[in-house]
Amino acid sequence: MDKLPTKAWRSKKYLVQIWDEATAEYPALKRLSISRSLLAENGHWQDQLTWDELQVIKREIGFGEWYAIEAYPRDSDLVNVANIRHLWLLDKPLGIGWFA
Repeated sequence: MDKLPTKAWRSKKYLVQIWDEATAEYPALKRLSISRSLLAENGHWQDQLTWDELQVIKREIGFGEWYAIEAYPRDSDLVNVANIRHLWLLDKPLGIGWFA
């Protein structure tokens, strides 16, 4: 790997890593990689992280007011080697979604 996470948290239920993904267009861009901290019988991380769990995790590690998106890539760009969810954190909204 060419870069390492900038922070990581582990609890009895979750493993969360934060990655700096800054670009010229999004200098504050970060990525949260979230998985369950327990393995399933097949040796992969346990699955079934809910939207509610992801939102709570985002809030509890200090990004409750950051906008987050989850991307579903083109088939040709697909990398699916583990039950890990990725949230892309933006310090300002994209202008899509719901706003109070």
